[in-house]
Amino acid sequence: MGMAILFLFNPSTVFSEEDIPVTPKPDEELDEELKYLKAETYVITPSKIPQRIEKAPGSIYVVTNKQIRQMGARYLVDVVQTVPGWYVWETYWGTPRIFVRGASGPNSNRLLFMVNSHPVNNVTDGSATSLYSLLDLDNVKQIEFVSSPGSALYGSGAAVGVINIITEEGANVDGLQLTGRGGSFNTWEGNALFGKNIKGLDVAAYLDYRTSDGFRGHVDRDQQSVYDERSGTHASLAPGSMKGNMYQWDAQLTLKYKGFKFDGKYIDRKRDAPFGPLPILDDMSNYRNQGYYLNLSHDATISEGLDLMVKVYRNQNSGESVEQYWPKGSWFHAPPPTGWIKTSKDRFGEWGGKSNRMGAEAQVTYEIVDTNTIVGGITFEYQKVYDFYGKANFMPTSMEGVFIPLPTVQEWPDKYVMPTKKRNFWAAYVEDIWDIRDDLRLTIGGRYDHYSDFGGELSPRVGVNWEFFQNYYTKFLYGRAFRAPTFWELYKLPEGNQNLKPEITDTFELSFGARFLPSFRGQITFFFKEARDLIADPPGYGYINWGKATNQGVELQMKYDFGRGTFISMNYTQMNIDLHDPEQNPWGEPERLGTLSANIRLNRYLNLNAYLLYRGGWSREKGDAREDPGDYAIVNATLIAKSFVKELKGLEVRGSVLNLFNKDYTSPTSLGWLQDDLPMPGINFFLELRYTF
Repeated sequence: MGMAILFLFNPSTVFSEEDIPVTPKPDEELDEELKYLKAETYVITPSKIPQRIEKAPGSIYVVTNKQIRQMGARYLVDVVQTVPGWYVWETYWGTPRIFVRGASGPNSNRLLFMVNSHPVNNVTDGSATSLYSLLDLDNVKQIEFVSSPGSALYGSGAAVGVINIITEEGANVDGLQLTGRGGSFNTWEGNALFGKNIKGLDVAAYLDYRTSDGFRGHVDRDQQSVYDERSGTHASLAPGSMKGNMYQWDAQLTLKYKGFKFDGKYIDRKRDAPFGPLPILDDMSNYRNQGYYLNLSHDATISEGLDLMVKVYRNQNSGESVEQYWPKGSWFHAPPPTGWIKTSKDRFGEWGGKSNRMGAEAQVTYEIVDTNTIVGGITFEYQKVYDFYGKANFMPTSMEGVFIPLPTVQEWPDKYVMPTKKRNFWAAYVEDIWDIRDDLRLTIGGRYDHYSDFGGELSPRVGVNWEFFQNYYTKFLYGRAFRAPTFWELYKLPEGNQNLKPEITDTFELSFGARFLPSFRGQITFFFKEARDLIADPPGYGYINWGKATNQGVELQMKYDFGRGTFISMNYTQMNIDLHDPEQNPWGEPERLGTLSANIRLNRYLNLNAYLLYRGGWSREKGDAREDPGDYAIVNATLIAKSFVKELKGLEVRGSVLNLFNKDYTSPTSLGWLQDDLPMPGINFFLELRYTF
C-alpha cells in the first residue's frame, strides 16, 4: 500500500543519480538539484581517489552542503546523529562521544577525523571531539562518513571509521557569504565566507564566531548529594542547574595555484563544564582548547596516467582546564594523623599541556590501464607532548584517595605531571583498484606502520564490488585496523603503562544494494567486528590491555526521490555488542538506531525538512540497580525561504525547531555518576539570516 502511494506521487520525469541528463534544462532549480545528486555519488575518502559510492570499498555515507542546509544542521554532531549506525552520546563533562556501530574508544579516539583529507586528531589522547564535534558547517562542501576500517590507508585511529570534512573552494563560492544566527540558550553566531578565483589563484577564506549560555538542564541530585546523604554534610549545589557558557572562534584559509595548495585552520574554544569531574555541580570547572593545522601540498602529473602528490604539515593542540573536586563543606581525606576533615574552601586544580605533530607524505597514483589503478605512498611523522603542568590547592600522596590540603594553589611536583615525550613513525601503503570486468571491482591493499615506541603494525584490506544485475550490486569488505596507544595512556602519571600494545580490530561487511526504480533505492549491510587488546583504565590498575569485544549487526537504508528536491529516506541499525567479560556490559550506546527524514520543496521559495531520531535498547552496567533507560524519539524541523524578495535575491532565511514535540529524555550515565541520568534539552529554536553577494 505504501509503495502504491509512492508511485501515485511519483512525477513523470525523474532522473537517477547515474543517468544525469546532459541537455541543459530551463528550470535552474532542477539543474541545481541534479548537480547535488551527482555530487552525492562520488567520494574520495575510501581509496584516496574519486570513485562512485557503489564501487568504493566499505560503507560510505555522504552529506552535501545542500542537505546540511535542508536539515537545519549547525554543527558536526547535528549531521553525525543522522548517519546510519552512528550515535552521539552526550557526556556530563560537555564533550560528546561518537560511537560508530557501537564502538568509540575513550573520547572517540578509535575514529579518525579529517579536514580536506588531513588528519586532525591530537596525539595526547588521540581524540578530536573537543575541537571538532561542534565544528560550524557554513563553509563545508560535503562530509564523507566511512563506517569501515581505514587503517589500510590512514594508519592509527581509523579503527571504527573516518569522518572527512571537505570545505568549500573559492571558485565554487564565487563571492561573499554573510551568515548570522541566534536562538535558544542565548546563542549568537556570525560568520563570513569569501571565495574567488583571481587570475588562477583560488582563494577561500572563512571566519566564524559563536557565543552561547548553553543548555542549563535542571539536576535534582548530583554525586555530592549522595555524599551529603551518607555523611550528613550540605555541600551540594543540587537541586540546581548545569553550566554551559561557551565561545568559539573558527578560521580557515585555502589557497590553490597551479598544483600547489595551502590549507590552514584554527579553532579556539572555551566552555564551562556542565559538571565538575566527579560529577558535581559547581561554579568553577571549565575547559579551553586551541588547535591549528597547516598543510602545504603539490600535485603534479609526471606522465600520462602517473600523478604525484607531496605534502608537508604541522598540527598544534593545546588544552587547559580548571576542575573542582571537593566543594566547600564536603569531607576531604587528608593523611594521618589528620584523617577526614571538612574542607573550608573549594578544592580545585588547574591543568594544561600542548602537543604537536609534524610530517611529510608522498603519494603516487598510477593508472596502469583504464581498468587498473594503483595508489601508493610513504609518510613520516614526528609527535611530541610537552609543557604539561598541574597545580592545585591540594597535593596527591602515595596513598590512593588521600590528599594534602594546601592554603593556596601550588605547582605539583614533576612526578605527578605528564612528562615531555616524543615519538615518530614511518609508514608505507599501497592499494590496487582493479576492474576485472565493468561490473566487478577488486580492491586490495594494506599499510605498514612502524612506531619508535612499540614497533610495527600491518593493516591489510580487501574489498569486492559486484553489480551482479543492472542496478543491483553487492559489496564485501574485510579490513584490519589499529589504534596506537596514546601518550596519555603510555605516560600519564601514575596510570600510564609503557608496555601497552596497540588495539586491533578486524571487520567483515557484506552489503546488498539496489536501485529498484530510477527514484527508489535501498541497501542492507551486515557487519561483524572483533576488537582485541582493548586499552582501558579500570580502578586500581592503571591503563592495561584488558580483553576483547565483538559487535555485529545489520543496517538498512532506503530513499525515494519524488523529484525536484522532494524525498523521503530512512535508515535503521540493529546491533549486538559483547564485551566478553562477565563483569561488564555495554551501557553508553543503544542497540537500536533509526532516522526517518522527509524533505518537501513547497515551491521555488520555500523548503521544509523534518526528521525523526529514534534511539533504544540500552542496558545498565553490571551492579547498577536503576531501571534501564527508556527508548525515545525526537523530531527536528527546518523551514528555508530564499529569493522571495525581488530586490534581495541573495537573501535566505532559515528557521529550525529542535525537539519539536518537547520530548523529555536523558543521556545515560554510569553507575556512581548521576542518579537521574543527564538531562537533555526540550524544545528549542534557532533563526538564521544569510546573504550572498
